[in-house]
Amino acid sequence: MARKQKKMNSLVATVLFVLSLPFVLIGLVLFGLMYVITTILPAPVEIIVYKSSQFYKDLKRKYTLGITSNFGYKSYKYVKQNPELEFVCQEEGYYYYRSRDSIFVLPYYAGYYKKGNDWMMTMNKDGDEASIDAVRDTFAMLIKEDISEYDVKLLVKEKHFKKSELNEAKSHPVFVFYKNHKSLKQVN
Repeated sequence: MARKQKKMNSLVATVLFVLSLPFVLIGLVLFGLMYVITTILPAPVEIIVYKSSQFYKDLKRKYTLGITSNFGYKSYKYVKQNPELEFVCQEEGYYYYRSRDSIFVLPYYAGYYKKGNDWMMTMNKDGDEASIDAVRDTFAMLIKEDISEYDVKLLVKEKHFKKSELNEAKSHPVFVFYKNHKSLKQVN
């Protein structure tokens, strides 16, 4: 009896595999087509747009696929409209903004939360955490200049905070909130 049950389970698994295989293949083909249509086909137009942009003219950064969707690219013209703010793009591709007395960084993969009386941030997808008070040390290794004369601040979106903690976060001096790349005209 157990032998028949094993054979039946094996047969059912094989039938289910054969029946689901076309759906999996169709899904993969559709995903591939969507990738080609949304990423590869627009690339020649994106190259033309990029090569004629002020970002390229000023910085001479090498084109990479999807660069015109990058926050740094989108924000560049608005930062140029803000006389207090300078866009700094390093060779490795890391960029930040500098004012007379502050450096504004955009932390990636970061979430923010309170732990006791301290603000904490997750540094990466693995969940490594650091105190907001250690932000200078955290970003000093990414910034290839002496930042001892500057305050290091985090450019963050409100959506990265729980609603219950947002007002308190707005009073912390290390956080600078922005809505989108256009709002960098007002950052000081």
